[in-house]
Formats: sequence, structure tokens, C-alpha cells
Amino acid sequence: ALTYRAGHHSTSDDSTKYRPVDEIEHWRKERDPVSRFRKWIDGKGWWTNAAESELRSEIRKK
Repeated sequence: ALTYRAGHHSTSDDSTKYRPVDEIEHWRKERDPVSRFRKWIDGKGWWTNAAESELRSEIRKK
């Protein structure tokens, strides 16, 4: 799987020194693997907003 480290390597690193801020934001907003997977399973009909709400509610109870 193709991934992208959106954050810095460490607290002393500033990745904006060697990567454009718009590149970082693009990957955070458009290429986030969790969001993309969520859209994909939703498109397949395998997941819904109702199912997510129910799951989150169950998790909060624990």
C-alpha cells in the first residue's frame, strides 16, 4: 500500500523545510487512507452512516 507520512519525523523535525505545505495538506485531505477506505466500503454498500453511529455508540458504553 502506498502511504505518506503527513507529520514530522520527530518533534525536532520541521518537514515544511523540505516539503511544500500544500503537498502535505493534499495528502491529509484527499489521500488519507482511512477516509478513502471508509468511502470505498460505503460505496460497496458494506458500511453505512447508521452502522457507524451504532458502533460508536456501543464503543462509548464500554
